[in-house]
Amino acid sequence: MMEEWHQKLHNNTSPDDVIICQALIDYIKSDFDISVYWKTLNENGITKERLLSYDRAIHSEPSFKRDQKDGLLRDLGHYMRTLKAVHSGADLESAISNCMGYRAEGQGFMVGVQINPIPGLPSGFPGLLRFVLEHIEDRNVEALLEGLLEARQELRPLLFKSTGRLKDLLFLDIALDSTVRTAIERGYEELNNARPEVNPSSSPHPIKSCISSLLF
Repeated sequence: MMEEWHQKLHNNTSPDDVIICQALIDYIKSDFDISVYWKTLNENGITKERLLSYDRAIHSEPSFKRDQKDGLLRDLGHYMRTLKAVHSGADLESAISNCMGYRAEGQGFMVGVQINPIPGLPSGFPGLLRFVLEHIEDRNVEALLEGLLEARQELRPLLFKSTGRLKDLLFLDIALDSTVRTAIERGYEELNNARPEVNPSSSPHPIKSCISSLLF
C-alpha cells in the first residue's frame, strides 16, 4: 500500500492525501486495527472505489510490522505537517509556510516536498508574520492584534492582483482573519476576569481600546 501511495504522491498529490495519512496514523495508534483505517477514510468521504479511481490507484490495505510502530508514527507525523502545509491552508502556521516557502526532506521512507515562496511579497511581510507566530499565545493580545491587522493590510493589495498563487494568499487571509477573531475572544475573556477599575475616569484598558478600534 505504501508503494502505491508513494506513486500517487509523486504523480499528483491532493487533499485526499491528508486524510490517507491521518487514516494510517489512526490505524497504527489503534494497534493496527484495519477497521480504524477504513473508518477514518469513510468518515471523510474516501471509499475503496475512490482509492481505485486515482491515476495511480491504491489497491492494497496497509500492513506493517509491530516493530515499525514508533518509526512509522514519527515519520507520518512529520509528513502530515508537510501535507497540511500544501493542502490545508486555513491553518495559520501552514498558510504562512505555504506563502513564505517551505522545504521538507523525506522523513524515513516518505518523499520530500518543496514549496517555493510567493514572489512579490512586501519586504517587511515575512518579519511581520514571524512576529504574529511568536505572539500567537500571548495572554495580552494588544500587540498580536496590531500585528494581525497590519499583516492583513499588507496582504490586501496582493489579493487584487492576478497571480498563480492566489489560492495560497486567500488561505492566508482567511487564517489571519480567524486568528483575529480568536484573539478578540481571548482579549474579552481577560477583560471579564480583570479587577474593576478603581478610577472610572482613568484611561480605558489598552486591550479594550485595541478591540474597539478593530470593531468600530
